[in-house]
Amino acid sequence: MANTIWVLVELEQGQPARSSLEVLGKAAQLGRAEAIVLGSAAATVAPTLGEYGADKVYVHADAIYDQYLTLPAVDTISELLKQHQPRLLMLAYTYELRDLAARLNVRHNMGLITDAADLHFEGETLQVTVPWGGQNVVTVTLPSAGTGIVLTLPKAFAVEHHAGKAAEIETLNITLRAEAQKMKIVDRIELPIEGPSLEDASVIVVFAFLSYLPRSKHLHLMATPFNVFFENYAPKGALPLMENLEEREDYGVSKPEQFTWKQLLDGYACTECGRCNIVCPASNTGKPLFPKEIILGVKEALFVQSREILGENTLWSKIGVAGLPADETAEEKKAHHEPMVGGIISTDALWACTTCQACMEICPVAIEHVPKIVDMRRHLVMEESDFPQEVTSLFNNIERNFNPWEINNDTRAAWASGLGVPLMSENPDAEVLYWVGCMGSFDQRNKQVATAVAKILKAAEVNFAILGPEEWCTGDPARRIGNEYLWQMMAQQNIETLNSYGFNTTVDHSNGHASASAVAGVAMKPRTIITACPHCFNTIKNEYPQLGGTYEVVHHTVFIEWRHGDEAQSQQELLLWRRRWSCLDGGKDWQTCQSSSYKRGPGYGS
Repeated sequence: MANTIWVLVELEQGQPARSSLEVLGKAAQLGRAEAIVLGSAAATVAPTLGEYGADKVYVHADAIYDQYLTLPAVDTISELLKQHQPRLLMLAYTYELRDLAARLNVRHNMGLITDAADLHFEGETLQVTVPWGGQNVVTVTLPSAGTGIVLTLPKAFAVEHHAGKAAEIETLNITLRAEAQKMKIVDRIELPIEGPSLEDASVIVVFAFLSYLPRSKHLHLMATPFNVFFENYAPKGALPLMENLEEREDYGVSKPEQFTWKQLLDGYACTECGRCNIVCPASNTGKPLFPKEIILGVKEALFVQSREILGENTLWSKIGVAGLPADETAEEKKAHHEPMVGGIISTDALWACTTCQACMEICPVAIEHVPKIVDMRRHLVMEESDFPQEVTSLFNNIERNFNPWEINNDTRAAWASGLGVPLMSENPDAEVLYWVGCMGSFDQRNKQVATAVAKILKAAEVNFAILGPEEWCTGDPARRIGNEYLWQMMAQQNIETLNSYGFNTTVDHSNGHASASAVAGVAMKPRTIITACPHCFNTIKNEYPQLGGTYEVVHHTVFIEWRHGDEAQSQQELLLWRRRWSCLDGGKDWQTCQSSSYKRGPGYGS
């Protein structure tokens, strides 16, 4: 009896009902499927049921089943239950089979479960999944003793096809009681179906939604996969390069069509979830910037000006892709001619951005907010000369003094006086260049950081040097504000200086500087740039390669870990280094800290 499943197959106009074939296919998955076919067409239908999963078919070809409701079938199945004991009787949820299930349950106390959406066996126990109260789903257990009845929901299962499968056929010899012939079917009336069927309705709904989608906020459902697929995998801190500055006719972006196709795709992909607004430091401190509105503003500008962009008489305008003309009200006319920068998107919002990229980090659909803001800033700075008054002195100082302040760049190495830190011009074969940056060179608080880093490098006997007056501002402040021209001027000068000392990494990832005794142009030893400034680190490592300057750049904390981490030396050697640093920190001079009490132990690598 193990997992023998009976299925009563209903007949409709001499053919098996689709709902019964669905149940039969599920029964074949659960175990041995045996079908019961009753009615005048039963003998004709029975041979075909093997192809739908039946292993055996019980046939009783009697017209009484066609003429009377329920009771003849109840008597027949009751007689079969006296001879066999299947594990389960599965029925499709129809009016007649629902009545039949109730009568069998009362007569045999079998156990009945209705509205089954799925079922499976766990050992000898049948687990039935039943929807319960909207979105709730419960699992009902049918006891393992005796035969149970399960009524399944329509379309819960698919029709299974088993090509070439033949079922064993057994013809029943059962005499029906006269008492079962009470509810005679006088006539069957089929009501005509008006309108689309359920199958057609699903197709209509899908195509209607697809037509509505491009004009709704749900467009992101289609755009998001492409936006994520084409995500920019370059370093997040690197802003896009503006090429051919001397030959360009425009600088930055003032109109939506000047954005790249990927930047415009961001607007379509936006889900308007507002996560970017939540994490934005400008928004959280009351500034007029909401990153989501920047993205939607670009999208709005694209839609409003789509007719001008695509053309008045193009195919896109005729089929409605170009949007509706805004000429009905004064407000619509104003919006239609409002510029994107300074109109749809306010300049105050653009200047409030700190370019921290928290919005890009949190965005679930890979939208890039900051490059768009910087592109629009470039337009304001380089075309309109429209920028905050405070920025004027910054630009002038970087251009004239090569630092953001009114300080002579010749004093850039003054912080290192008395520390014995060599310049690159004095030690051109230094393995490590310590890029101090403007803050470390001129800001009183950051000079302490620069001094501490220099002391650590000397304590570790690293062969390093600084550029001093040869070091210029990396140009990062100017670039973030939108002055791409000034950034490139600073970057090209710094790249020229670094390359002259052999720090540029070649195609094979080697770099070096030819000493006076070596052949010029031949890499002699690896060269590394370290810095304590995160802005300098990002600019030199991630943005200078855009202009041909590729360098091995390491943050000072990482370099110190590499040089003095547990993996690079023994605990004894690490302790020795710490003693030397404590000696220097205590105010003693370098010669004292190099005495025998602080000398390296055996095996200490350089």
